[in-house]
Amino acid sequence: MTILHEDDILQIRKHKKDEYVFLFKKWDGKYKKFWMNFPFSLLKILSEKNDGNTKEYIIKANNMQMLNNIVTKKRNLTYNECEALLYDVGNQIQSLEMFRLGIPFLNLNDILVVNGKHYFYINSKKMYEIKNEHIIISEAYKRDSFFSPEMNKLTSIPDKLHWKSSYYSLGSMVTFCLMGEYVVLNEHRVILDRLYGTKLYWALDRCLEENTTDRFYLII
Repeated sequence: MTILHEDDILQIRKHKKDEYVFLFKKWDGKYKKFWMNFPFSLLKILSEKNDGNTKEYIIKANNMQMLNNIVTKKRNLTYNECEALLYDVGNQIQSLEMFRLGIPFLNLNDILVVNGKHYFYINSKKMYEIKNEHIIISEAYKRDSFFSPEMNKLTSIPDKLHWKSSYYSLGSMVTFCLMGEYVVLNEHRVILDRLYGTKLYWALDRCLEENTTDRFYLII
């Protein structure tokens, strides 16, 4: 049995050839809204089983990996892969925001890659309710290279953070996956210069705005 991901909410493991199991250990509770809005429609579900507060899906897929394993081996993703990463996870963040749920930041080990083309944010434990455009951070996080500027400025717990912090973090992570460089505040255009004029350049530029008023997710 190969376990791809496990926390106290979810275990993802390989079941057999071309089949994987999503085992939700705690379906009901504070994380239910996250999983109720998860884009399961992009996955081929073979079966579903409920047992009290647990739920199990068997999913058909040629391959599943966590993004941190892929980037470690390949170092960079391709342009098209990064466009798909930005599109899939950005849409997931937007969907959660509609239900007033926000994520402070993302990391490579939060992202599940299915069949090398679909990308899913799966860390429901980093989820907070949005109130007045902000989420209240109630626990300390180890400093991360994909923090937003406002996340880096937090000095106490609890503290409030604009919900668009996740867009900056996503843009920073995608930039790293494509270019192999970490974003430095207000210097992202230097890193992205080789992409200038492309759809991905402008989409990342919008995500990496320092001012949250000007920061948004849009791929056109």
